[in-house]
Amino acid sequence: MDALGHNNNADFGDVNPSPDINLHLENPEAAIALLACSPDSDYAELVTTLSASLHMPVAGLTSVGIPFDSGDEAFGTHVTLIGKKKTSRSVAVSDVLNHPKSRELMADMHKRCVDALDGEPKLFLLFMPILPNLYADDYLDRLFELLDGVPVVGGMASDDFRSERTAAFANDSAYRDRMVLVAFSGDIRPAFGVGCEITNPSTYSPVVTEADGNVVRRVDDMLFSDYMNKLGFGPEATADFPLSIRIRPADADDDEYPRISSIVAMNDDGSGTLSSNVEVGSTLSVGFINQANIIASTQSAVDRLKSNMIDIEKDGYRFDTLFAVSCVARYYSMLEQPNVEAQILDKEMTPDIAGFGFYAFREVGPVPGANGTLINQRHGQSLVLCAI
Repeated sequence: MDALGHNNNADFGDVNPSPDINLHLENPEAAIALLACSPDSDYAELVTTLSASLHMPVAGLTSVGIPFDSGDEAFGTHVTLIGKKKTSRSVAVSDVLNHPKSRELMADMHKRCVDALDGEPKLFLLFMPILPNLYADDYLDRLFELLDGVPVVGGMASDDFRSERTAAFANDSAYRDRMVLVAFSGDIRPAFGVGCEITNPSTYSPVVTEADGNVVRRVDDMLFSDYMNKLGFGPEATADFPLSIRIRPADADDDEYPRISSIVAMNDDGSGTLSSNVEVGSTLSVGFINQANIIASTQSAVDRLKSNMIDIEKDGYRFDTLFAVSCVARYYSMLEQPNVEAQILDKEMTPDIAGFGFYAFREVGPVPGANGTLINQRHGQSLVLCAI
């Protein structure tokens, strides 16, 4: 980005931003304001005020915001304005989410976003509320197909695990039942880094023998609840601390970027509801976040990001904006030092790079694939970084 305006003031929602702030941007006509705000704020009024005052589209979601250089409070309002010469951006909002129509909905949103863009898309940002019945995978998998290798970064809004008031923002409206897609074209060369942390307390990894979408009924021909009991996790285990499942598809070899799903509920019929779909034949292993390893996984994501940035900077490209999407379970596992990820980012990145970030119930970001290609992937217990 050639110029950027940045505000991390937790009281920003109570102050009308100056209309002159877009004078800081080299290309205000192609600029966008990215917003993360507490679900306890009046976010509908906030996004309307911001959109009118900044004279540019607003995109973002309700979430615990990653504070970066503010350092004290993660709740509040965090706004980053970006605008770059020789770039274009477009924003599209899905129709009301309807699971049986997920393919149609994603195709329509993607088409409208690309049709309004001046040039080929180089990067997408995705903002999602908590979706009905947690059918996130169905929407994401269809969207990944449509993007055809163009990277996407984003996630599902988090709100202290209550999932009561999550919303995605676009333009001057807040949506609790729609997804928002932002596309960038032009001189955009994103760099990425992903770091994951999950600790498995047992080497016993059964095979899924019966499942329906995101509901696991039987593993190794035993009830999912019996498997959990066998590991010492009773029916109330999910209320004690965030439990997760590492999912390894039957044909998977690479476990560097594992698929991780949250255990949302233990059901009366002995099944378990996960936050993502699971296929019959996959191998499961229960895990949880190890506080001691969050720092290491953050450093791993930063190291990967910086290595990719160095390769791109050889052509004279200059980075000055960082997007960060982190699993909200990582935040709540680090309550004694909740800003540890932000502190590492502040330390490792140059001072002229400003950050926008939020904690998510589900993270989205690309990982390396074969022959140097990028593969868009849904994540859990992970930190996803994107620099432009």
